[in-house]
Amino acid sequence: MTDEPSKRTGRRIGYGVAIAVNIAGLVVVNNVLDWGWFPWLTEDFRDVLPILNVSLAASIAANAVYLVFEPRWFKAAAELVLLSISLTVTIRMLQVFPFDFSPYDFSWDVVARSLLGLAVFGIAVGMIAQIVQLARAAGVTAGTGD
Repeated sequence: MTDEPSKRTGRRIGYGVAIAVNIAGLVVVNNVLDWGWFPWLTEDFRDVLPILNVSLAASIAANAVYLVFEPRWFKAAAELVLLSISLTVTIRMLQVFPFDFSPYDFSWDVVARSLLGLAVFGIAVGMIAQIVQLARAAGVTAGTGD
């Protein structure tokens, strides 16, 4: 598979941006309670932080590797792992549910739980898509030496 240098450069810029955004995410999620930005976020958020930090660190690591090594099979496998971690984070967020919307006149907890449930569904669909991508990439690699 030949790849135009401009496409490779564009992807690498994207990986660099993803690394920067995830580093910023680490700073924010680890300080958001102390900063008091979201009054509806409870102290229980600290129970989600460990797996959330793993997710962000894994994304940073994957994007750093993609900067120098990005065969299709590897990227598909890595994305499947990242989606698995994301699924764990989302399920943990549903279990802990570190939100308190009681001061509000609207049932935001129903909305938040629904969105988290929708995220679980979307991640599951993404995992199926990545399994297909991995199978295709493995077939290409096995069939052509790519």
